[in-house]
Amino acid sequence: MTETAIDAANLTAKKDELRTRIRATRAGLARALVRARSKQAATRLLDAVSAQGARVVALFAAIESEGELDPRLADRALREAGVTPVYPRVATRRPPRLTFHRVADPTALLVGPLGVPTPGPANEIPVTDIDVFVVPGIAFTEDGARLGFGGGYYDATLAAAPRARRIGYTHPEQLVDALPETSRDQRVDELVLPERTLSCPRRPQPDEASAAVPGVKP
Repeated sequence: MTETAIDAANLTAKKDELRTRIRATRAGLARALVRARSKQAATRLLDAVSAQGARVVALFAAIESEGELDPRLADRALREAGVTPVYPRVATRRPPRLTFHRVADPTALLVGPLGVPTPGPANEIPVTDIDVFVVPGIAFTEDGARLGFGGGYYDATLAAAPRARRIGYTHPEQLVDALPETSRDQRVDELVLPERTLSCPRRPQPDEASAAVPGVKP
């Protein structure tokens, strides 16, 4: 292999090792603890969404066996506040692409191709209409780096909606000091944990990024 290929293989190996370790830690959390933390995190999520004045918020359905915090606990309160929650569905695997859909009952989602509770294909909302993405992940850093499941679905989605606010949703056990990253990896703006909310360093917006390049108009 070339040096570049070796570097990429090493990066992948480091990510896979972190995924294995942190997923095992999270899956080992007591279910009662996960439920209690999900309620705490949902309250913090409502505050974070309210502060953004969001109209459409992308949630996700937690996989119980993975020990994920479940943002669906915020669904009813969001609706009562006039916010539209939407949920992800795998549209294509290659390239990785998610679509987002309104649902009547977020507890009645069916298990999709990746083992994730998933909505049906009706009532799709354009990704660019979403104001806030609540983003799952395996690990996060306090400055917004994220390690996903390896499929690239959220990285592709967030890259397609650069102006939307990104909120990582995580247990404290999933926070790490540093993560291996590539240019395709998308960061989050904020982290919601059961006990606290963290603001991450501000991401440049597209007009700011283009303004920094000579000859490119914002």
